[in-house]
Amino acid sequence: MLSGGDLRLQCAEARIPNLPPIHGGYLARADTVSIRAARFDLAWHDDVLAHPLSGRFEVTGEDGSRLAGSLEPLTAAEIDITHTFVPPQRSIYRRALVRARLEEGPPLLRGGPPLLGWIEFNRFPPKR
Repeated sequence: MLSGGDLRLQCAEARIPNLPPIHGGYLARADTVSIRAARFDLAWHDDVLAHPLSGRFEVTGEDGSRLAGSLEPLTAAEIDITHTFVPPQRSIYRRALVRARLEEGPPLLRGGPPLLGWIEFNRFPPKR
């Protein structure tokens, strides 16, 4: 979820083994449109709780409008949901406050003040 001025973006991505990523969400300005496509290029920093990820995002609305930019974590919190899995197993579940700098999108927002929001993710650590 990102927010700034008269712009709101909410987008979710689900990754299921052997399937392409599934996206959903909306882009709200004067009008609200559904997200048609999204792409996230994120690097995970599992050993640094305060800065658990970095990377870029790009979303396209059903009307063809696009937003793209970089994500910078400001802080994060770990949430332990081990008990929710059968059998119980540890995952990396974090919620991070992020700042997004737009490189593509509405002219008044590109290169302007950053959007603020949060990103939440749940991943299983890579097997070693």
